[in-house]
Amino acid sequence: MSHHHAPTASETPAKPLRRDAQRNRDAIVAAARTAFSEQGLGASLEGVAREAGVAIGTLYRHSPTRLDLVETLFDAKYTELLATAEEAAAMDDAWEGFTDEGCREQS
Repeated sequence: MSHHHAPTASETPAKPLRRDAQRNRDAIVAAARTAFSEQGLGASLEGVAREAGVAIGTLYRHSPTRLDLVETLFDAKYTELLATAEEAAAMDDAWEGFTDEGCREQS
């Protein structure tokens, strides 16, 4: 017996999102960050969708499960940190640049 499941965000090949889809994803990420930081991982996904200004189906299209949404948040943060590190590495004093950029990210 074979079991089929919906692919997770990490199993789905990456392809560029349409502008509106990217805007929705960004809004979902921002709303999820706020909800999870204020209410923990048990925060209402319906509340996340509402705060993002999207339908719950749109949230599930981007992140089919709560775990996928958490993974999306980690991926987004990793991408931000990588960009910060790359900017800092291009500076004359990479360590100072990284600590300055890191502090700016946290503020």
